[in-house]
Amino acid sequence: MGRVALSASPGQPGRVFTCDPVNHQIDVSDTSLRPLFSFGGFGSGPGQFNQPTDVALVPLGAADEQTDTPPLALVVADRDNHRIQLFELDGALIACIDPWRGRSRHVDLFSRAGWPYFRLNPIPQLVLPSRLEWRQGYLEVMSAEGHIVQLDLALTLLPDFETWLAEIEQARARHKPE
Repeated sequence: MGRVALSASPGQPGRVFTCDPVNHQIDVSDTSLRPLFSFGGFGSGPGQFNQPTDVALVPLGAADEQTDTPPLALVVADRDNHRIQLFELDGALIACIDPWRGRSRHVDLFSRAGWPYFRLNPIPQLVLPSRLEWRQGYLEVMSAEGHIVQLDLALTLLPDFETWLAEIEQARARHKPE
């Protein structure tokens, strides 16, 4: 069972994040393992899971000047959806890295993420991601068969140029005066 603990720090309570593959959710508890909340649910939509198997905490961005630590994101291996998803510590979805979606490989970025540049290379396919490990700037994603894909999250989260252009055209069409 995937589990990761976040130690308490000034202004930040300690938390434990645990995968619940039966209920297809992430359970969040305090460091005494008293339940706080859960998020997710069965499905293939953004923020939903089909057998979450592991979680990892990864730094996002530069260190906070007051605490000297970078903000953290929770990464979830969404095994049977063949993808990984990133969440804020309160369960808000940041991004869904789903290289199998559609014919082109791309990343869906949600309202709390804003990446100003573009990704040039396709995202490697993730087959039954089962284990996660953060290694100095790279997320190692191990499949159920033991294959390892190493992702540079900063580059992976950048949109590819073609997806960005398509989204711009869709936004223009929605806001076009009649």
